[in-house]
Amino acid sequence: MCPAVNRSAQTDATRSQSAVLKATLLQIQVAKLTAGRRTIRRRAGFGGECLRMKTLARESDRTEILGRLKAVRPENTHRWGRMTAHQMVCHLADAFRLALGEKRGPAPRGGLGPRLIKWVALEVPLRWPPGVPTVAEADQERGGTPPGVFEADLAQVEALIATMTAPGALLNQPHPIFGAMSEADWLRWGYLHVDHHLRQFGN
Repeated sequence: MCPAVNRSAQTDATRSQSAVLKATLLQIQVAKLTAGRRTIRRRAGFGGECLRMKTLARESDRTEILGRLKAVRPENTHRWGRMTAHQMVCHLADAFRLALGEKRGPAPRGGLGPRLIKWVALEVPLRWPPGVPTVAEADQERGGTPPGVFEADLAQVEALIATMTAPGALLNQPHPIFGAMSEADWLRWGYLHVDHHLRQFGN
């Protein structure tokens, strides 16, 4: 039998994709207006100085992100969004579980949209915009893992990062918004996703 379609989850994914796409296009337009095409190309590494793309595949980048993660405290306040710092830690863990196939998320839409969003999110040197909704499976107010003991939940994120970066751990699981993902894509996403939420709480 085919598994039942979770229409609510699909709607969440569609809304998230639309929000990301709108924010992505806006960022590109703003970047062009303020920096000019030549600067954008230089920042992206097309001729001139090349920007190093951070990723969990690189030990130095992994050490940096883990150090910032350990500095998070439950009393930290958000700069945007509604999550508490503890909910954010659990959100990171659920997102890694989706990447590893330990949790099942909604199927991504087909077409050009997810590929464009993925390319901009992973390849263009612009910070991810705040306020993009997540899928229910990684939302602590809906279907995400509820916070427990802060230290234990933080240690769980560290353990999941170690699992993510172990050889052969990633089995080309699709991303609910970006679609098809290679191992390199997931490790690049992993750095950017954690960095995004650490900046949300000033870390």
